[in-house]
Amino acid sequence: MSESSESTIARDATIEAAMQLSTELADSVGVEVIAAEAAHGRILAKRLDADSEYPRFANSAMDGWALRADGLQREFTLVGESRAGLPFADSLQVGNAIRISTGAELPNGADCIVPVEAGREIEDQLVVNALPVGGDFVRRAGRHKRPGDELVAAGRSLGAGELATIAAFGISQVAVRRAPRVALIGGGDELLSPGDPLVAGAVYDSNTPMLSALMRGAGCELDAHRYVTDDRAAVRELLGAAAEEVDFVVTSGGISVGEHDHVAGAIDELGGELLLAGTAARPGRRFAIATLPVKSRRVTVFCLPGNPLASWVCFQLYVRRHIRQMLGQAQPIRFEAELTEAVSRAEGRSRILLGRTSTTLGARSFKPRKTESDDVTAIAGCNALATIGSGGSVAHNGLFVECEKVDV
Repeated sequence: MSESSESTIARDATIEAAMQLSTELADSVGVEVIAAEAAHGRILAKRLDADSEYPRFANSAMDGWALRADGLQREFTLVGESRAGLPFADSLQVGNAIRISTGAELPNGADCIVPVEAGREIEDQLVVNALPVGGDFVRRAGRHKRPGDELVAAGRSLGAGELATIAAFGISQVAVRRAPRVALIGGGDELLSPGDPLVAGAVYDSNTPMLSALMRGAGCELDAHRYVTDDRAAVRELLGAAAEEVDFVVTSGGISVGEHDHVAGAIDELGGELLLAGTAARPGRRFAIATLPVKSRRVTVFCLPGNPLASWVCFQLYVRRHIRQMLGQAQPIRFEAELTEAVSRAEGRSRILLGRTSTTLGARSFKPRKTESDDVTAIAGCNALATIGSGGSVAHNGLFVECEKVDV
């Protein structure tokens, strides 16, 4: 990074500025058409609309008999049956009735259903307990959707409910956003993989499985790498090779100013440009954004802190916004909630709290969790983040704080 670029680097950026830069650097990924049955978890690229009524035909809400109510008769002649998938072929005349199953098509001429418990058959006659009323227990065609109604909005993640809706309209293929390709790079002399024998001074790597789960859950195609020693050349080689194959890179650790922190130096030696160096927030102060030149494009690199909690916070606030922008998704909604207990502020910085938000009688609250930036165990069970400004020494309970739900 040249000296001339120093003046353009955002240092101790606000959370809002870091969020904005994260989204501005995102390029929309392409679109591919795939089988709907393989689309679970993918992001819909184009809105899907109904091409027909739903239900497509009037059908019975009960097992029983279908007939036309005239307000006079309580006895009807049985002339057939309508079963699910095997409808009664003829029109039903006044004075006649047919047996009908739940979900079976209502025949022409019928306007109500008599449930099985409200009548009885005597040979070929149906005797009902009370005069039938038109419309009873009938599911009208189009009562849920009309042609042109929206089925699934663009940018929606396709879950089980969305896929059921798609299938109900006979749609077999969908246009989805290509999964962003991301390289996750981390490592260090002190890190072991879970299952390895523990040795003196070493810790198990929790950042890689945590960040891998978050990025896959956000819709990314992940390629995880780990350097085994804190060596500048090894980091540079791994970073340069990985950037050629992906849409963006996430590094974990190695971004501080210690003797064995080599990520910033490796980016510099690869001709990268540092755009943001640090935020005015805790945890997450040691966060950076850079770009690397790769052929005719520049690849964004998010440099996350090595401390697990700080790394998790930076993913939630910045990396996932980048991913959602690439996929054409709406950004996380920020909302106010009432702090349930007093917490200390961070002098000169915003403080980011982990905790749980809930709603009782329409009022939102946020219960903070006591955390330290190296405590990965504090993350489990959290469903939200809250941000508290730097003014004063204590944020008292009852204060309304800005929150957002998190990916889990």
